[in-house]
Amino acid sequence: MQDWTIDRVLSDDRCLGFTKPDSNITCDLEPCGVWRKMRVSQCSKSCSEGMQITEYQCFKSTTSDIQVADFLCPERPKLIDVCNHGPCVIDPVGCSNLVPDCKGTYGHDICYGTYKPWAEVNCKATCGVCAHRAPSITTAPDLDDRCEQYLQGGQALELCVTKYRIWGERNCPTTCGPCIGAVDRPRDVNVRCEMYYRKDCLHPDYRQYMSAHCGRYCCHCYIDGNLCRS
Repeated sequence: MQDWTIDRVLSDDRCLGFTKPDSNITCDLEPCGVWRKMRVSQCSKSCSEGMQITEYQCFKSTTSDIQVADFLCPERPKLIDVCNHGPCVIDPVGCSNLVPDCKGTYGHDICYGTYKPWAEVNCKATCGVCAHRAPSITTAPDLDDRCEQYLQGGQALELCVTKYRIWGERNCPTTCGPCIGAVDRPRDVNVRCEMYYRKDCLHPDYRQYMSAHCGRYCCHCYIDGNLCRS
């Protein structure tokens, strides 16, 4: 207890007969806001792997249309995501790089961002801008609404490869498509796919090998790339 008339702290027994206030006081009972996806840009490429930008706005709740300040929402979802519309078919005659070894000299990122206009002229084959989309493979639709829920929850590995694989392959043929029938066949019999980093499944330099020889190990990365970027 503090005696304000003499400005000093007294022992608690001087406050007998008084209820001590609670030192923990609940504050800010308002729920956090939620991010809502407002607009998604077109994929930067019509085939192969490109990028797209998603715009989000913070709203008061999942059922409210009242927009609130961004700081009232948790961490903003990432704005840039990978999109893939299927493999490109390259015309070997009409599609070639004007600059030798574009990929080795500049890296795959040359196809995006500041240098994209230059790359689409000088590194056409590397960036796939002179290619057309390969015929799509028709798959059966998902039979259960939970397929999308698992995917949005970042559980593609459990749904399509491990815990719920049999159920997932039967009920989620579209979602689990890359994993159905996928097998691991490393070129070196002394090497197991588990010895590679998951991020190698998506690395531009290794993706073709990993897809061909470690299909089961990598398949969930092709369903949800966020699972294998680190």
